Amino acid sequence: MVNPEEMNNQNKQKASVITGLKIYKRNNPADIFNIREELKTKPPLPQRKRMKVLTPAVMEFLKSLDSYVEEHKNLPVKGRDDEIIPLEKGIIELARIFPEPIDEDILNRLPLRHLWEKWWNERSGGTKDEDGLELIKAIVYPRINNSLNPDFDKNSPYYELGNTEIINTLLTWLLYLFYPEGSFEFILDCLEDQLSYIKPEECLSDYNPNEKEYFERYSDDIRTKWMKEYSIICLIELYIRVFPGFLTTERTGRCWNLLKWLDEPEFERNGTKLSPLDFVSESDKEFKALKRIPPNISIAVNAFSAGYANETDFVDNLITDRNGCFGYKHASGDNPCFYLSAGSFKDCIGGYHCNLDRTTDRFFIKEWKNNQKVMGVLNSVRDKIVETELARGKNISPASAFASELEISGGIDTLVKCLTKLENRSFTKRKLKNTYSVDEVLTHLIVTSLPSDNDCYETFREKIGSGDFTEDRLIDLALFAPQWAEYIGKYLNLDQFREAVFWIHSHSYSEFDARCLAMELSFVWDKELNDAGLIEYRTDKMLIDRESFYRIHEKTGPGLWQKLIEICKKKEDKRYMFAVAILEKLFNGTAEAEIPFR
Repeated sequence: MVNPEEMNNQNKQKASVITGLKIYKRNNPADIFNIREELKTKPPLPQRKRMKVLTPAVMEFLKSLDSYVEEHKNLPVKGRDDEIIPLEKGIIELARIFPEPIDEDILNRLPLRHLWEKWWNERSGGTKDEDGLELIKAIVYPRINNSLNPDFDKNSPYYELGNTEIINTLLTWLLYLFYPEGSFEFILDCLEDQLSYIKPEECLSDYNPNEKEYFERYSDDIRTKWMKEYSIICLIELYIRVFPGFLTTERTGRCWNLLKWLDEPEFERNGTKLSPLDFVSESDKEFKALKRIPPNISIAVNAFSAGYANETDFVDNLITDRNGCFGYKHASGDNPCFYLSAGSFKDCIGGYHCNLDRTTDRFFIKEWKNNQKVMGVLNSVRDKIVETELARGKNISPASAFASELEISGGIDTLVKCLTKLENRSFTKRKLKNTYSVDEVLTHLIVTSLPSDNDCYETFREKIGSGDFTEDRLIDLALFAPQWAEYIGKYLNLDQFREAVFWIHSHSYSEFDARCLAMELSFVWDKELNDAGLIEYRTDKMLIDRESFYRIHEKTGPGLWQKLIEICKKKEDKRYMFAVAILEKLFNGTAEAEIPFR
């Protein structure tokens, strides 16, 4: 029997060999946050439930709905652009499921809603189960009756239905309209039942180090195959999104335990819980790996807040690749890389996405800002990432990928530190292929910095004043990160500076340099444009805004515009060249009032 503690000690002593590069323990991202396996919570093993899903009443329910769809699917409904289309097409094209909180406006997207409500209210008693869960059972059945289920019935009468595509869409809308109590608990019972059938060897991926492409080195295991199918887990995520406040403490705990087990499964042998990797024979160790499938971040943060997950669990969930591209544990111990570490960077072409982007955006922060436990850990993780990246040299640091995932990197302090380290080098926009150069990551941290609730102009003036930043450098900063334009305008004593900066952005080929780096700042951009009176122009007319130009020009004279033109030309950035050309035409009086610029 393999001793897991002895194996763990051996792993710690070995160097990791990843994609042909030696990566030593000091380069493991887990070390930044002190993540150790023994500190994680261990969920209970899934128990066999032997769920009965396709009952006679559920089958009658489906047959009745199928007949009703067949009878009415050619009814005319108004489609996009007021085109008249048959209901069959309208259901599929117009009634797509939108994972957002349900309200009456959303429910009215369902074509001929009154028709389906009539069917529901008038259906026979034979379509109703005693527990009242026939609707959720009809939704769950195709998600669990597949080739990965040991009770798979390929001859099920379900497959004799003639309108399954329309029915599957309608069932979700009926769930919105007639939510049955106890349905979520039923879903979790079905999930636990399915997990209980999984065997240790089925959790492992075959690893072929000789494959040239990183993504082809690992095969799918039963969990990833199941996730790619019509998985029941998508139902759990749907509930969380469309029913606000749905995650009660009890539901959170159960969701977390099941999904955490799916992420890092354990099995009992002789009274001891073991990883699937501990069941691998010595001869196969070099060719087996366990893929990470981290739980939904909403479940993870609620579980941490409620005490079901500890701090190590939460941080681990924040930084694990949620796409499963790089989160593998190797049976040989040669690659304890649950997160993206330096050896994988050359294979990462925009493929690494952890939960740091979702937990550092404005929506998450607004929702959780009053929870000191959650925000304390999140701010600590973010500060550690920025600190590690600021301390790096030319080589990639263990935090480089994480730094590039941040949607809000910090406030004034982060801005000034990153600006100082960048020195006089140009701002460098991140490319599709992530090379994670020093300048790329620093630019990302600068452009995603944002004045916090505790920041003010006086703090900005003090910190910027203590640095060696020229006027040209600060104007360049304002053009690249316009969320700081107001403070910079005050600092340089330039009237109408913010408005002028946003005028240039609104007349550039790229609305916002940072938009490709962090969508979070688009919200800042919209707010600033609205404050500057440009939002209607940007989103609708798409024409040259002469009125704003002359209003700013009247207050400042030509000096401010000429200074901005000079800085834009020095940048040699084609995104600004159109704005510069328009400005020069306006100065010469040759710009036409209505010239589309895109």
